[in-house]
Amino acid sequence: MSSQRPSDDVAHSHSSNDEEAQLKRSASRRMDLSRDDDLHKSEPRRSKKQKLRDHCARFWCCWVVFIVVALAAGLPILFLVILPAIAQRIVNDTDLPIYGADLRPINATHIKVGLSTSLSLPAGLSVKLDACDLWLYNPEMRDKPYARVPMPEQYVSGGNGALAINDIVGEVTDMDQINKWLTRTLHDQETSISVRASTTAWLGAIKLPLTIDKTVQTPALRELAGSSLSEAHLFLPPQKDGTNIAGTMVLPNYSTMTMDLGNVTLNVLSGSILLGNLELQNTLLHPGNQTVPFRGEIFLDALLDNIMGVIASQADSAFKGVVTLTASGNQTVINGVHIKYLEDVLGKALIKVEVPITKLLSDVVSSWTAGTLTINGAFSEILDGFIGDNLTFGEIVGNLFGGQDGTPGGLFHDVLSHWNLFKVDEALQSARHQRRAMLMSLDSIQHD
Repeated sequence: MSSQRPSDDVAHSHSSNDEEAQLKRSASRRMDLSRDDDLHKSEPRRSKKQKLRDHCARFWCCWVVFIVVALAAGLPILFLVILPAIAQRIVNDTDLPIYGADLRPINATHIKVGLSTSLSLPAGLSVKLDACDLWLYNPEMRDKPYARVPMPEQYVSGGNGALAINDIVGEVTDMDQINKWLTRTLHDQETSISVRASTTAWLGAIKLPLTIDKTVQTPALRELAGSSLSEAHLFLPPQKDGTNIAGTMVLPNYSTMTMDLGNVTLNVLSGSILLGNLELQNTLLHPGNQTVPFRGEIFLDALLDNIMGVIASQADSAFKGVVTLTASGNQTVINGVHIKYLEDVLGKALIKVEVPITKLLSDVVSSWTAGTLTINGAFSEILDGFIGDNLTFGEIVGNLFGGQDGTPGGLFHDVLSHWNLFKVDEALQSARHQRRAMLMSLDSIQHD
C-alpha cells in the first residue's frame, strides 16, 4: 500500500501543473486580445483620400511611367484623329446657306466672284481658315470644275460665323461646264452652286485639316419671266446712228445673285420674224427688278415685208390686249471683249416681253407730242421701207399688186390671202361642223 501512494501523488501533481499551465495560457491570450482591442480603439480610421495618397506615395514610380505612356499614345490620337474628325463633322453638318453671290465677267477667261455664306460653329469657338482655292463645279461633273477662285484667309466666329469672299478674281477653267451652269441658271426655277475646297483650320495653336464640299440650291433667273417695256420713244426720222427706238425696260432677277451681263445686244422677234435689235448698256442685274435703258432699231422694211406673218404671230396675244415679243442674245461685250460663254447662253435664250397695246399706243402718242415722231418722218420711213429705192408709179403699183418675179403677190395679195386663210376658211369649217351636228341630231330624232 505504501508503494502505490507515491505514484498517485506524482500523477496528481502533474495534473495540477497542466491545469495551471492552461490557465496561464488563457489569461495570456485574453491579455493579448485586450491589448489589441485597446490598440485598435486608439488608432483613427483613414479616409479614401488618405488611402489613395498613401498608395500613390508608395507606387509613384509606376504611376509616372503609366501616365507618360498613356500621353504618348493618346495625344497623337486626340490631335490627329479625334479633333479633326469632330471639326470635319461640324463642317459636314452645316448647311452653308447662300446669302448673296456676285458673278461679273471681266474678260473671256476671268470672272470677279463674290460669295456671302456662313459656317455653323459651337458658340464661343473661333477658328482661322488658311487661304485656299475654291473650286466651283456642276454636281454631275465633280472632276471638271468650271471656275477656280482663290479664297483669302478667313476668321470664323462661333454661332453662325460669317464667311465672305468679296470681289476676288477667279479663272474660268472649263467653258463647256460654265455654259451648262449658266444655261441652267438662266432657264430653271432653281439652280445649284457646288463648291469644294481643302484648307487648314487653326483652333488656337491646334492645326486641323478641313475639306469643304457642299452643294446648295438657290433661286435661278427663270428666263427673266415678266420682262416688260416700261417706256419707249420712237424716232422717225431716225437718229444719225440709225436709232429709231429708245426707252427703258424692266428685267426681273428672281435669284440671290448679282450678275453682270455687260453691253448686251438683243434680237427682237415676233414669232420667228426678226424685227430689230436693242442694245442694253452696262446691264447689271441685282436681285429684284432692274430698270435698264436701251436703244435700238426697228427694221421697218422687214416689218412691212412680213406684215401678215407678224399679224398672224400676234393673233393669240391680241385677244389678251398685248403684243408679245421675243428677245434673244446677239452679242455680249464687257471691257471691249466679247464674252463667248455668255453669248452662247443668251443666244439660245427666248426672253418673252409683253407690251400692252394701250401702252404701245400711248408711247406712240408721247413720241409724237415730244417731237421725236413726226407724221412726215413716219410716212417717209414707212414708204421707204415699203418701196425701197423704187420711185416710179409703176414699180409702186407692182409692189402693191404683184410679186417680185411677176407672179401675183404684193401687199394686197397678202392681205386678201391672209383674210381668206384666217376668216373665210374658218367660217366655212364652222358651218360644216354645225351642218354635221344638225344632221346627226335629226338622225337621232328619226331613230327614236
